[in-house]
Amino acid sequence: MIRLEIKNGKQTITAICNKCKCHVKDLAPDDIVVKKPNNSNKIYDSKGNEITRTEHDYVECKCEHCNHD
Repeated sequence: MIRLEIKNGKQTITAICNKCKCHVKDLAPDDIVVKKPNNSNKIYDSKGNEITRTEHDYVECKCEHCNHD
């Protein structure tokens, strides 16, 4: 699962474990931006590369502990 938190104007995006809710990984907007399949607009990441993925890797997150269950 992805958690977006904004405190005092500072944004943090983190992957958290779907099961135990512990921190898995710090993320950046580039990690989670996706393109809708029927969207003809071009979307670019912070390095200027076109984003073509329609899903990100953080749909289901598991920490090392829960990954073994």
